[in-house]
Amino acid sequence: MAIIEVGLKLRTHQQYLSAFARRFNVNVCHRRFGKTLYEVDKILKKGFQNPLENPQYVYVGPTFTQTKRVVWDVFKQLVKPFPSFETNESDLRITIPRPQGDVLKIVLLGAENPNSIRGMYIDGCVLDEAQEQNPEVWTKVIRPALSDRNGWADIIGTPKGAGFFHDMYLYAKARMEDPDSEWAAFLFSADKTGIIPEKELKAMREEMTPDAYAQELLCDFTAALQGAFYAKTLAKLQEKNQITKVPYDPAIPVYTAWDLGMSDATSIWFIQPFRDTYRVIDYYANSGMGLDHYAKILKEKPYAYDEHMFPHDVTVRELGTGVSRIETLRTLGLKVTVAPKQKLEDGINAVRNVLPKCWFDSIACEAGLKGLWNYQRSYDVKTDTWSNKPDHTWASHPADAFRTFAVCLRTIGRGDRTKDLPRKSNYQYNVLD
Repeated sequence: MAIIEVGLKLRTHQQYLSAFARRFNVNVCHRRFGKTLYEVDKILKKGFQNPLENPQYVYVGPTFTQTKRVVWDVFKQLVKPFPSFETNESDLRITIPRPQGDVLKIVLLGAENPNSIRGMYIDGCVLDEAQEQNPEVWTKVIRPALSDRNGWADIIGTPKGAGFFHDMYLYAKARMEDPDSEWAAFLFSADKTGIIPEKELKAMREEMTPDAYAQELLCDFTAALQGAFYAKTLAKLQEKNQITKVPYDPAIPVYTAWDLGMSDATSIWFIQPFRDTYRVIDYYANSGMGLDHYAKILKEKPYAYDEHMFPHDVTVRELGTGVSRIETLRTLGLKVTVAPKQKLEDGINAVRNVLPKCWFDSIACEAGLKGLWNYQRSYDVKTDTWSNKPDHTWASHPADAFRTFAVCLRTIGRGDRTKDLPRKSNYQYNVLD
């Protein structure tokens, strides 16, 4: 079947991507590379080439609003040559009749609500600004949806610290030498592509911080995450080997700290206070599940619990039932401690104070740690400044749950009553003593 032209002339490096792409591609691109145009063009071309009936493609950004702002107008512009296409502004859907007599469907979505994607079949998908998305959008939603029609996926973005996007890049890169692998990894830095003139790059080097330039233009994953609240502290923990193997000690009770979500994710940290340190032994997160699910998860783990710490809104009564979540939790057998209500800035400072005393299990807490690494301030484009308020992304949930723990410390008796907590452990580690 002939390729449908949509009027977009690909740049040299975009042509390279098109020529050497595999089924799953991780494309690390500097700012102004043109990755959005490339992906929109790819969806349209693949959509008309697809031999399957009624092909459906999904473009996922970090949030629904962000997806609409970045790519919706691009799609509408490039579908103009096609007769009888229909657009739905509220749902961000495009339907285009195909010569075969069926239709090509394109859906734009936000990763903040994974449940809106579940149940769809997908012939091709783009995860844009993947560094800002919850990894479970890929592992639990998108990847399974691609299986029955052998769909493809492009995971794209610009580096923003260690996290899901970095992991996927390394995963794909390690498999590229295998000709039978379905994965490919590409990295395009501004000093190599020539897309941005050298004069402009020189000006940006002088005007931007070294970390910002390295991250945005050179695609350096090791550059410090711009606007991150806890990245520097976590980096120091790594240097001191405080992110390591931290086994559960049955002699010490386990405290849990929660961030409760309804449509959003619920996050839970599992922590054992020991002397003047905190052993963070486990982390769990899920979305769209009832409180009974999380109570069941707690019971299935081999831990002996003391208190379960929740944010102050746990006391709010549900409109439908008139029953608060704290009442439901207590009927499920949980000993609930409610975090004192305080300013967000005070809670963030409480986390900063407690993090140096923490030892994290690198495997069991991997997902939660990535959230702490990637929890950052929102950026105001108009004023070109970082706000003191956090950007609400997938990283907010593990960060908010850990903040619950930090502000509850005195409530659970750690402040002036450390004598009431275990002073002896069956496991003795020099690094903790």
